Amino acid sequence: MSIGNVVSKHRENSALAIVIMIFATMLLACAVLLITVRGNARPEGLEMVNHALIGCSVVGVLLFAAAFYIRRGVWLLGTEGVQGPSAREWPYREIAETCQFYRHGMPVGLAWRKTGSQEWGSVNAQLSGYRRFMDTLMQGYLQTRAPILIDELERGRTLEFKVIGAMGQLQKNFVLGIDTYLKVSTETIQLSQYALSFGNDEVRIADIVAMDVSAWTSRISFSLRDGTTKRLAYTALFDAQMLLALLEELVARKV
Repeated sequence: MSIGNVVSKHRENSALAIVIMIFATMLLACAVLLITVRGNARPEGLEMVNHALIGCSVVGVLLFAAAFYIRRGVWLLGTEGVQGPSAREWPYREIAETCQFYRHGMPVGLAWRKTGSQEWGSVNAQLSGYRRFMDTLMQGYLQTRAPILIDELERGRTLEFKVIGAMGQLQKNFVLGIDTYLKVSTETIQLSQYALSFGNDEVRIADIVAMDVSAWTSRISFSLRDGTTKRLAYTALFDAQMLLALLEELVARKV
């Protein structure tokens, strides 16, 4: 197994399954209640009680079965990668890009793809232990890939990151989840060892005094030596955590 030692297991649709099981439990409780009152029912109402009893019992059992069925997909997180329900594996060293999907400033979807592939693996907040899954995957990815990319930057390579543009912002209004979010229109920003270029702006690494990601504005703010501030939409970025990690390392090296 190329994902190393398994550190956690996560099931799909966990939150939805819990809601379904609660409803199924209520139906089965109704069935039990109908059993207790059936003996006192009048003859003309007995048939209706029996039908209600059978209906609650059957639907309750079916809902329980459905709840277990939709939780059958299991994701495994390892020390060196992640494995999906189909046993497909993504070692951290082979992940080229990630993307987080936000609702009201909260991350509710995570996707990633391998180098040289446009096929994405993805999960959403319905996954059991989603926050732990997201944090562990991103930590493993950043620790593995960031040093490699820093080395490439210092050898003169310019890295490209995607950010949702004006058209993509309109398309976001119709996005239902991470899979459709990945298809919105994007623009490209560039990072070299000397500067970050986005739109008509350029932020030189040597001029950055401080960086801040605000939960209120969902933007990265760059405080520059000349007293000005430039901003970049954080939640509109693909691979935002990697970009921020690279910037922090480049700034530290310049200092």
